[in-house]
Amino acid sequence: MFFKKNFYFILLLFIVVFKNWFYPHVISSGDFSFISTSRLQDISLMPYAWGWNLAVGGLGAFVSPFSWLHFIEAIPLLFARFFSLNWLLAERVFYFYPLLLALIVIPILFFKKFFPSSKFAFISTLIFSLNTYVLMLIGGGQIFISLAYAIAPLVFYLFLVSFNQKKLLFSFLIGLVLSLQVMLDLRIAYVTVFVFLFYLLFNIDFSKKFLFRIVYSLGIPFFIAFLLNSYWIIPTLILRVNPLYDLGQIYTSFGAVKFFSFATFENTISLLHPNWPENLFGKVSFMRPEFLIVPILAYSSLFFIKNEEERIKKNILFFAILGLLGAFLAKGANDPFGFIYIWLFDHIPGFIMFRDPTKWYLLIAISYSILIPFSIGKIYEYLSKFKRPSLFNFSSKNIFLLAVLVYLLFLIDPAIFGKLSGAFKSTTIPSDYTQLEKYLSLDENFYRVLWFPMAQRFAPFSNLHPALPAREFLKEVDNKLLVEKFKQEETQRILINSSVKYVIIPYDSQGEIFLKDRKYNNDLYLFTLKQLKSVSWLKNVKQIGKIYVFEIENYKDHFWTTSGKSLVKYERISPVSYKLYLENVKINDRLVFSEKYDKNWILKEPGNSKTILPSEPYDKVFNSFILQKEGNYTIDLYYGPQIYVMVGVMLGSITLILILLYLLIGSRVKK
Repeated sequence: MFFKKNFYFILLLFIVVFKNWFYPHVISSGDFSFISTSRLQDISLMPYAWGWNLAVGGLGAFVSPFSWLHFIEAIPLLFARFFSLNWLLAERVFYFYPLLLALIVIPILFFKKFFPSSKFAFISTLIFSLNTYVLMLIGGGQIFISLAYAIAPLVFYLFLVSFNQKKLLFSFLIGLVLSLQVMLDLRIAYVTVFVFLFYLLFNIDFSKKFLFRIVYSLGIPFFIAFLLNSYWIIPTLILRVNPLYDLGQIYTSFGAVKFFSFATFENTISLLHPNWPENLFGKVSFMRPEFLIVPILAYSSLFFIKNEEERIKKNILFFAILGLLGAFLAKGANDPFGFIYIWLFDHIPGFIMFRDPTKWYLLIAISYSILIPFSIGKIYEYLSKFKRPSLFNFSSKNIFLLAVLVYLLFLIDPAIFGKLSGAFKSTTIPSDYTQLEKYLSLDENFYRVLWFPMAQRFAPFSNLHPALPAREFLKEVDNKLLVEKFKQEETQRILINSSVKYVIIPYDSQGEIFLKDRKYNNDLYLFTLKQLKSVSWLKNVKQIGKIYVFEIENYKDHFWTTSGKSLVKYERISPVSYKLYLENVKINDRLVFSEKYDKNWILKEPGNSKTILPSEPYDKVFNSFILQKEGNYTIDLYYGPQIYVMVGVMLGSITLILILLYLLIGSRVKK
């Protein structure tokens, strides 16, 4: 009865905190983008090595190193398209509600693993799932990272079961769950594995049996995770691409680590996110002294283990050290001993992913989700010895428990009273963008759209009409400098060659684009509009509310020749394959393909594997091919690394089928 009442309390609390997720309005903020109707039609189950989307600047790029999310995104969206679900319903059914379920249930089950008879497992959910770190993750639209965070205790729990019981069933099961976590976020999976490795180190005995259990509990799940993720791992390894180095020094330098080390040690040990509660990038809040009670509650658990059995002593000590380690790592390059984090970043494999050290808050959350409920339970037991009624006939133990609950809720009062922004707030899709999508879809020819200065979250784009963010395309962030660079004659030529038909100034309905001192500035919007209207080679062809559409005349198609005499028609088979129909070709004509240059684009004559033309750079930007045959003929263009993706998909599919068959047959045999 005690557990049931408290479970209802937790359920009600989640409904209050996430109340807007139960209203019929779209949730889209931060990293969680809106999926328009045109984008939904582009969704494919097959992952591709080449991508065109905003994440790679609109001109395309080798995207396998960033494709771990592919199936997590594609499968729900394919279901939504098949059952004609709109995005409002799809985002809830496939992402938001599973996240809430995991955040509620998994911490309780995790705590029960170590203390099955305790009545305070619900406190574990309060600590793990409603702390400032995970609330800031969710508020920032980092839903996939939040899902990886939510299942982390489950992954660790399965590792423990596999290690202790040595059953193939659990090894296969953890391989599946670990693979899912890797697909959601590789960094969180890395931290979760770190927790288990630290657990093994904490319990090491160097016996052959122990070493065998390590191989059994780690080797099989790791191999399964590799196979199920081989669709992006294999092409990345074969092409020897480090995606972080390709993104530049902002992801790999020591300066970046120091810049992103926002949290101090007092923040981390108190489980207080440095941006709480505004969640504005770079705006670090002052330390809130009320949070200092959190580590006191956690580490007071060490005072209660003297008379406990050895197993409990060891577990509490493990989680106490884990919490301290997490607090040290999550502060990054800040004092004390910040140089140690820099050394780890430079020397430990995989640590380069953690330029933002706050991902290590997961260690603190896991630690405190065990320590704090344990401490509260022990204090509650101690106060139970006092039989005499206390204030208003309430026993001292119940007064204590009520005080703790009030305190924990007080720490997150902005969430309870609806003061958090981002993904905690619903929004309405401006009708301007719905009309714009209809307008752009009237032209079924390929062209690109340059969004100036960047695409708004409700901006329509697709395979047929990719979006180019001007800030990324012109490599300039400052709006005034961006305008000056845009006005240059060279920019007009590049845009024409890049197949850009429209330049659009977006309606900044969410106040995320035209910012000054982190606030929406309408003068900046008006300045941008005035400057683009003054550009002679832009024609203002459409205004939809505050959205302005400018056209560039004589823009080039997706394929064109430098001579201008050859006729090129083409059929897009997939993002990595095209069939070209060439007419009136002269020898040494240069065929230009307006995607970002990559030497792995190959042109070959159908049925003749000997006639292969590798891509050459044109204008330092695009792919091009010197045609060696004149006349009229058909030729194929394909992206070579896709074969490695196909191998990975086959390996993953076979692995998944075999594991599911084993689990199905194994469960029937057991029955």
